[in-house]
Amino acid sequence: MQPPLLFGLGSWLAFAVASVVSIYAFDQFEHAWGRGGSLQVEIWVGLLGGFICMVAFGFSAAFTKRVHTKVAAFQLGIASGITYIAICGVVNAYVPAAGVVTALVLLLAVAGIASQIAPRYAG
Repeated sequence: MQPPLLFGLGSWLAFAVASVVSIYAFDQFEHAWGRGGSLQVEIWVGLLGGFICMVAFGFSAAFTKRVHTKVAAFQLGIASGITYIAICGVVNAYVPAAGVVTALVLLLAVAGIASQIAPRYAG
């Protein structure tokens, strides 16, 4: 597998684990759908987020000609997924009306930054 794909996979894994914890540990789910239906929706939305991370990471790394090892890309994907979740939690606490555009910009920024720090700090 190529590093951008592994980065996206790591991000999706972080999103999926966060969804499971959120639904089953903190009882944050859509009650009309139940836990299973809510988890399915979260997993599919996380897959879209992982794809966006993969594309942003790949374009950013290619534009600046950065080379990443496979292990480092996967680890950075997990770390950036956790970072993105934490940043979204803070933003949601202070600006509850922040929408999808804010979340998308944050996702692109975190993936782009991760692709630039990889050669120096990971792998």
